[in-house]
Amino acid sequence: MADDEGLVLDTATRLFAQLGYDAVTGRMIAEASGTDLGTSTKHDIYVAVMERTIRRRDAYLEPVLREFTPDADGLVRLVDGFLDFSLAHPEMPSLWMHRWLSDAQDLTDFDERFGAPWMREVAARVGRAVPPHVDADLTLWTAIWTINCFVQGGLLDAEGRRPSSDPRAQQRFREHLHLVLRLIATSRPAT
Repeated sequence: MADDEGLVLDTATRLFAQLGYDAVTGRMIAEASGTDLGTSTKHDIYVAVMERTIRRRDAYLEPVLREFTPDADGLVRLVDGFLDFSLAHPEMPSLWMHRWLSDAQDLTDFDERFGAPWMREVAARVGRAVPPHVDADLTLWTAIWTINCFVQGGLLDAEGRRPSSDPRAQQRFREHLHLVLRLIATSRPAT
């Protein structure tokens, strides 16, 4: 697979994002990429796809995390960075959404290996940007779930379905997300 690794990973990423891990076979990847997978298994390729996706996300968000400030503006910039990456790489939300919907359950260490370390790091930053009574983990998850659903489905409004690639839908979604994040970051405990 070494010579055609990029082609195989691009093809497998597209297939896994569209169909999910469980529905894709090694043969499908080989045929769609026009390559011989050699000794690489579907599992090996899936792990390589996820590793590459995570590396790309981390490289994109590294400056955002480095410049993070523990306030509402920092929280908005952080989530904007995640939204921008997700819009530019819609395969990432799709890959994770398949996983969350019980795809690839035989990969038992997968979440701890690929998701949890980043989530812990980012949730710690979110925790510094929200008041103590706010659950930082759920704030982060709410943003991620919302972004993933928007990227995959766009908006459904009175004018019909607007794909996430529609600049007006993006602006409307982003403004609403900013409002929600600012409300969370400046909220007071319920009395």
